[in-house]
Amino acid sequence: VAAVLVEEGQPVAGFNYYTRTQNVTLSESLRVRMGWETIDDLARSDLPTALTNLAAFIGGRTVLAWNAHFEEQFFDRVGVRFDHLVDSMPVTMLVLPRGPHRLTHVVDRLGLTADELPAEFSIEGHDPRQFAAHDALFDCYLTALVHSRVVAELNRGLGTEIATLLPELGQMGSDSPRSAPQRLRESS
Repeated sequence: VAAVLVEEGQPVAGFNYYTRTQNVTLSESLRVRMGWETIDDLARSDLPTALTNLAAFIGGRTVLAWNAHFEEQFFDRVGVRFDHLVDSMPVTMLVLPRGPHRLTHVVDRLGLTADELPAEFSIEGHDPRQFAAHDALFDCYLTALVHSRVVAELNRGLGTEIATLLPELGQMGSDSPRSAPQRLRESS
């Protein structure tokens, strides 16, 4: 269970709890590939404790996820609901409408570089920096970086590619509200 706290567009802290699985057995090959074979099962948190701590970490803030429907399904099964959930993937598609839209591909296409969590990045729970493979906390970190960049791009204007794909929108980012197509002004 992982999350990243973002303040003023920058990821500043992480939450990462490895949990004991009740109904699913992780294959040994996955445990080895992720580096998790070094985590003693007794060092893992039980899921209710991790979820209680996650709720405290989130503290009613907006929750951001990549492909949020997937996350929402998981949390629904354990009875967790978020007050405000934003799916960063469709927001990103406004800036990068052409796929692929896998998180790592989008990171590359936006020219972001993040090979590891920064040393000064504080983490509540288990610190994954000891493992070679990236896990859920790193994906949360990448999602925060992508979303911050995309929001900055949207604040500057959507750019020419979206206007090429959807010419009825006009030249997003360069048109004033008065020169935007009439039906868009009327619907806003």
